[in-house]
Amino acid sequence: MTDFPRQKDAVDFYGNPAGDNGQPSLTWERENLVLVAVPWRIFTSWDKKEMRGIRLHRKCAQSFIKIAKAIWRFSEESQMLIAHYGLDLCGGGYNFRLTRGGSVLSMHSFGAAVDFDPERNGFGKKNPRLIEFPKIIDFFESEGWEWGGRWKKKDGMHFQAVSTK
Repeated sequence: MTDFPRQKDAVDFYGNPAGDNGQPSLTWERENLVLVAVPWRIFTSWDKKEMRGIRLHRKCAQSFIKIAKAIWRFSEESQMLIAHYGLDLCGGGYNFRLTRGGSVLSMHSFGAAVDFDPERNGFGKKNPRLIEFPKIIDFFESEGWEWGGRWKKKDGMHFQAVSTK
């Protein structure tokens, strides 16, 4: 299991993705973000365009690759099962922005979060679809990622390589 930081320590661990002007730092992006391919076909959730991979921070990329390989084996390398789980629809990896309704950077801004199937696992949904597939959640949690579906205000699409606890 990877030892990821507490959310409040994300800047110390991942670096500051914001430039002096408060906008994304292109230098930080070049030095820290990598494109991580998954072993299945993956599409953007909003327009269903095929993606080459998910942009993540290099410090959590290997962990995510390990998770993706475990999920692929668990799904018997079936694109149809991946689609059934909703893991073929990516709502985002790196995205420089504030938390929803907040004033601090989202973990997506650090490239330390990924969202799957926002339509069925959307923010605030009491019963996100991923709860039907505990093994998928286990793969992430065994690598130290936190699932937003366990939060008081559920975010069932969201996995992050930081801890809120």
